[in-house]
This record gives sequence, structure tokens and C-alpha cells, in this order.
Amino acid sequence: MATTLDISRGIQTCLSLIHASDLAREQRDDICSPPLNVSDTESLTRMAMAAASMLSERAQGYIDVLNDMHANTEEARLDA
Repeated sequence: MATTLDISRGIQTCLSLIHASDLAREQRDDICSPPLNVSDTESLTRMAMAAASMLSERAQGYIDVLNDMHANTEEARLDA
């Protein structure tokens, strides 16, 4: 669970930085430059996408295990 929390918070931080950078570029304000350059923004976007994909695959794996455990418990209960 700690890994899930760390990854989800990391994704949230990446997306916040990406959003702030995109807004700053849209506003074209010389005083408030974007926190990230375009290249870093693209890199963090790809990393956040990969992390979200990995997180969902891992969650699906846990769900599958829990579903199998539940099915086996139900079968054992019916056989008794």
C-alpha cells in the first residue's frame, strides 16, 4: 500500500508541475516563467503515464488474486 501511495502522490506532483508549466506558457508572462521547460514537461508527462499504467496493472493483479481467493473460499464452503 505504501508503494501505491508513493506512486500516486508522485503522479499528482508531476501533473501539478505539468499543469503549472502549461499555464505559464499560455500566459506568456516574462515575470513568471514556467517551472519546467517543454522537454522536461514532455518527459514528466510520459513518466506519469507510465507510472499510472504500472499502478493500474499492479492493482488489477491484486484484484485478480483476491477474486481467486474469494472463489476458492466459496467453492470450499459449498463442498463442505
